[in-house]
Amino acid sequence: MSQGDIDDVLRTDEARYQAMIEGDYARLERLLGDDLVYTHSVGTSDTKSAFLASQRAGRVRFKAAHRDGTLVRVLGDTAILNGRVAVTVDVGGEEHKATNAFVTVWARRAGAWQLVHWQSTPTK
Repeated sequence: MSQGDIDDVLRTDEARYQAMIEGDYARLERLLGDDLVYTHSVGTSDTKSAFLASQRAGRVRFKAAHRDGTLVRVLGDTAILNGRVAVTVDVGGEEHKATNAFVTVWARRAGAWQLVHWQSTPTK
């Protein structure tokens, strides 16, 4: 596990948040693996296509996201991140804030990291 790999996956994770905040769905699509399983903090799961469709429809618009206490483990071409994230989202015109514990799994494919798993749990 090299520091370069850790830095790369953290930059890629931050790019994913920025793509969601900026509504850059073309960039977001490239950052997500075709085999993505995205489990929301309410317990529902989406595939890549369902998650992108939801983002494009604007049901939940990300306004801000800040990771804290992130632990990164790189195991070959797989990286596992866990920590906490504080998000601000717009849902139907109303701003909501939440803090979740998360686990993400990234796979290095053709030299680039892609998100293949997201799971979050509400915290207090």
